[in-house]
Amino acid sequence: IIDIDSNSALWSDCNFLKHIRQNNRKFNIDKSPKVLFSKGPIIDLIIHSGAGPALEFQLISDSFIYYNDNIEKVPKSKEDVFQDDSISLIDKRRLMKFFNFVLEFDPSGETKNQLFWDHLISLKINPKLATIIISSIALKLNVSDLQTISLKTGIEAMKQHLNSFGRFGSGALLTANYGTGSELCQAFCRYCAVYGGEYILDLDLKSIKINSENVVVSDGSTTYTAKSIIIGANFAGILENVQINESKIHRLVCISDKPFLNDGEHVMLIIPAQCSQVDPSLDNKSEKDGAVAIQYNSNNQSCPEDTCKSQHFYSICRYTRVVVQG
Repeated sequence: IIDIDSNSALWSDCNFLKHIRQNNRKFNIDKSPKVLFSKGPIIDLIIHSGAGPALEFQLISDSFIYYNDNIEKVPKSKEDVFQDDSISLIDKRRLMKFFNFVLEFDPSGETKNQLFWDHLISLKINPKLATIIISSIALKLNVSDLQTISLKTGIEAMKQHLNSFGRFGSGALLTANYGTGSELCQAFCRYCAVYGGEYILDLDLKSIKINSENVVVSDGSTTYTAKSIIIGANFAGILENVQINESKIHRLVCISDKPFLNDGEHVMLIIPAQCSQVDPSLDNKSEKDGAVAIQYNSNNQSCPEDTCKSQHFYSICRYTRVVVQG
């Protein structure tokens, strides 16, 4: 964030900054942007609960991947695969055979503890397509995921993505207008209130006790009992006998008067992890986690018309994870 004195000569030359300042109330910057699978548990819950009328969604029209210093479109259908001249005919056949295997996969079957990446290579799927599969379809962007993700976990992640195509359009992923996380909260809050739900604001929780029948929370002077509780990660530290895995997420928000990708459409860019398992020339010190960038526009109600905003919900640089044993 650059703080510029409105009386300075620099400000007078920055027409775009003036535009942002004049339209500041038209920007909705989601500090924790999220994407949802069209055929995933959250969307199914919204439909089943009836909270849908309080929400508006936009479909992510396309996904792109940054690979070998080039940005390429990720195929999202059989037609896209067979029309892609950069994929050889034999690779197209291997890819479609693997997709059919994923859609017909039986999770109760035996996988012999095989790693997802090793299985892709065993099928003679080249490293580029394997990277697209694991990063852009399975959406696994951590170095640790590439090194340890099992065949079963990877296939289940892919299957959810592939099954989401076509439910609400040609894409598989959705974002909520005005911000996914905040809008989901307000929609369920409103719907819960209709049925007598009560909310206690600014409660300073001191303890949370979970037993077989209910949950008891206290602010030190008053206790409240409920059948279940939903809390943010910042309250996890007061739970009893719970191991805490902490993670760090680096985020960057870029606001531009020009589109970053695809004429300003609502799209996603994947930056895969750099891992020695994928690129043997890398050593452990050169390994880096991946990143995702989401491009928003005025259709998402996130910025004024004619202004394109790209939000990175991991980072334009890297998404890093630090695990702390609790």
